Amino acid sequence: MKNSLSLLMMLATIQFCSGQSYNTVLGMRFGEDFGFVGAQRIANHTTLELSASDGLFSSNKFVSATLKQHHNLVTRRFNFFVGGGYIGKSLVGVDNERENYSTTGHGIAGVMGTEFTLGRLNFSLDYVPQYILTKEFSGRRLTADSALSIRYVMWKRKGWLKKFFGKIF
Repeated sequence: MKNSLSLLMMLATIQFCSGQSYNTVLGMRFGEDFGFVGAQRIANHTTLELSASDGLFSSNKFVSATLKQHHNLVTRRFNFFVGGGYIGKSLVGVDNERENYSTTGHGIAGVMGTEFTLGRLNFSLDYVPQYILTKEFSGRRLTADSALSIRYVMWKRKGWLKKFFGKIF
């Protein structure tokens, strides 16, 4: 009985925790290529993330905007997320028929992954399947990308415990 009461209280406490421990983060994304990434909390458990890569080491350039829904794993500092959004992709390459070519496409992207915040550092590992909808796009329409993002927490989010004791004292 004592163990089940402890388990019930722990589960109730986890439900009141938020899905992420930051309001705003900015940093780098290391995947197929280097990129920049920023995320802003727009609602409880929800963030809007913008990322861009200029194709420094590959022929892929992209810009994406995704909404992510966060869910706790252990605490709000360690969570998983799922979501989706927009992707704009540009592919530059060399073809036998055309020497140099460039093609641009717009499409949809899904996203899933985990993130962990330690102090002011946020680490995120994600998997992003992408489908390009533009008819003129000559590259592969269905692709996937995974990356590790290391981001700095610009504005922290106050925990419920700090808010509670802040009202008392």
